Amino acid sequence: MSFTPEEAIKHAKKILKLKKRLRKSIKWEIQEMANGSDLNGVRKKYYKGKPNLYFESVLHLIEKGEKNEENKG
Repeated sequence: MSFTPEEAIKHAKKILKLKKRLRKSIKWEIQEMANGSDLNGVRKKYYKGKPNLYFESVLHLIEKGEKNEENKG
């Protein structure tokens, strides 16, 4: 299974709505999955078939969104 850019954007936007402390933890998890980790079954259960590139894309979008937040305020 692959993914669409819209899926990655939706996922990143959802994470960007979280408080920064929680977001930091989620970003770590996304980074681990981008590196191929299953995080004790989390990836297999919730993101079955998503390639590492999906998580790389989500992470990139989160970081881009955070930079935009910094520039605004």
